[in-house]
Amino acid sequence: MTANTPLVAANVALSVPNGMVVAPTDYTIVSGDVTNGISIPASLFAGAISGLNFGQSGFISEHLRIIAKTTAPGTLFKLIVKATQPRTDIANQLPFSPAANAGDLTLDLSSNATRYIGVLSSGRFTQPDGSLLINFSGTLGTTTLAILLDPYAPVGPRG
Repeated sequence: MTANTPLVAANVALSVPNGMVVAPTDYTIVSGDVTNGISIPASLFAGAISGLNFGQSGFISEHLRIIAKTTAPGTLFKLIVKATQPRTDIANQLPFSPAANAGDLTLDLSSNATRYIGVLSSGRFTQPDGSLLINFSGTLGTTTLAILLDPYAPVGPRG
């Protein structure tokens, strides 16, 4: 099973502290996404303009939200955000973050509603290649996804 990578930069928006943001474009989940899952590459998150120049290319935001809108419910339709998986190229390698031990996050999307999922921590959900993996179960109705990122900023005191 190879995950699809269907989302594009228009499906990602950057939240603005003390301001307002234009909503990202919705991506409609299709049957191939349900069969194969979705892989959102780190490069898509890095493409969000943060206005901060800290060399943040190739990173996944520390915090992100998934906006899921169901307008025609499926049967027992669930979105599953996959926890960090261990590397497969190193024997007996554990996930790089202890937060991954909390496991996958499974959410029910089988009723009409708009849901803001998260804030999701990169420590729990980032894969070894920097991507975010989303799987689905149940029967698809009409559901769309979009991503809202918190701006990247280094942690620590300013001097």
